[in-house]
Amino acid sequence: MTCCYWIILFWGILFLIIFVIAITAYRRYWIYNFSRLDICWDEGWVFPCCKFVFFILSLLSLGAIAPYRAIGWRLNRKSCEFFFVDSYIFIWALFIGVLSWLATTDSPCLLHNCVLLGFLSYRIFEIFQSWVSQFITYEKEWTPINVYRTLVLVFVGYIEITFSFALIAFILKDNFQGINCWIQALHYSLGNAVTIGSSITTPTTGIGYTLFATQLMFTLLFLVSAVNRIYASITQRH
Repeated sequence: MTCCYWIILFWGILFLIIFVIAITAYRRYWIYNFSRLDICWDEGWVFPCCKFVFFILSLLSLGAIAPYRAIGWRLNRKSCEFFFVDSYIFIWALFIGVLSWLATTDSPCLLHNCVLLGFLSYRIFEIFQSWVSQFITYEKEWTPINVYRTLVLVFVGYIEITFSFALIAFILKDNFQGINCWIQALHYSLGNAVTIGSSITTPTTGIGYTLFATQLMFTLLFLVSAVNRIYASITQRH
């Protein structure tokens, strides 16, 4: 088997383990959501299907599983949920920050490391499903317990995305023209993050263009959905 097959097998098994953990942690939540699924689909079929798909995707997010497991341990709901979510995000931000610091030295253990690519991709997936579930497919009026805390977490997530894409671009720098070091990769990612792009660094392969398009999708999702929805909620309160 080639290295690519081993990578696919590794992450397939990992996602299967996470899925089993999710079913165990969310067994009541599964029943509740399936019972609320409208078979008639009075709103059409696109929106109910999106809600169902992102409900399944949310069960693959360890950041979503941890708070509900804490609640299952009969701890205080509000404090435990906030504590676990904030701690989980802090650990990921610290992990990405350490990787970014190591990347400044062009560490051999970082370059072409497929396991790191998998971890970074998983974190990006978690942020994506969280934003879509909270700001797009959530059908009720959006009234978070703490609007300002949510705003801070969204910005922290966007910073994570910016540095994660910089790390991925650095690891896959053979797919780009103009990326030879970590600073150039960060410059490229920051340009995409603020939608101005980069005239110095350009993708040269299908993987590079896919990475570029994916980050632009996150940029638009952040600007149009997350910030706009949170800002609207803040203005409605005043």
